[in-house]
Amino acid sequence: MKLNLFEPTAKDFKLFSPQNLSAADEKIVAEINRIESDIEKILEYENLLAKQKNFMIIDKAKSKADIYKGRDIIADFEVGIGETKGDELNSATYHDGFFSKEGRTTPSGQFTTTVAYEEDIFNREDYKNGKCINLLLLKGVQHPVDFRCNTTIGLHQIPQTHPERIEMFAQKGSRRGMSTGCVNFMPEDFYRMAENITPTGTHVYILPEDEGNKLELVRLPKKFWFKTKYADSEKENDVILAMKKFFKLT
Repeated sequence: MKLNLFEPTAKDFKLFSPQNLSAADEKIVAEINRIESDIEKILEYENLLAKQKNFMIIDKAKSKADIYKGRDIIADFEVGIGETKGDELNSATYHDGFFSKEGRTTPSGQFTTTVAYEEDIFNREDYKNGKCINLLLLKGVQHPVDFRCNTTIGLHQIPQTHPERIEMFAQKGSRRGMSTGCVNFMPEDFYRMAENITPTGTHVYILPEDEGNKLELVRLPKKFWFKTKYADSEKENDVILAMKKFFKLT
């Protein structure tokens, strides 16, 4: 359902564009944040401000990924997500060939696709010929307080080393926790997904699953950005500071 917050004109779109922020931004941010549904917030933002050709919304509670064009779903997928329930930034550690059992979350919020390590979209070195598209909170920003060009999570097909994950795809409509934090696709679905997005620059929104957590649109230098609340308030402040620093550099 379309929410008619206002009837924009061509002048409005120019005024509210991220490249021309003004005092009027506070009004549009407030209007969008008053919307109860996170999905409707995203749709309103994308259709009025961001205006991307296609974008993706991932619902962790249902283990579903939908690609939108405008307000229409043009492709939908069953996915696997982080084994640990929660919206925190992924904090799993790797040692002696194994990831820790703690911190295997798929974080919530607004992300951007980027080709894995600036290589081909179908990176044949990852996951024993499995394919991967990395997710950055913003291009060039990891975790997001780490400014190395690495990523916290990615979109990839089920690794060949984990055939048991395929069996979990028989479960429909419920949380399918299986990964260290990445979003897993069936192999054929990964290729279909990749055909409907841009490997670098597509907005990917991951809905919060913690009780009471909501996406919140914030105004930053030169940009708008959907943030999400973290249990650790210090971490949340670090995220905002990192975003402000990044936007000043772009």
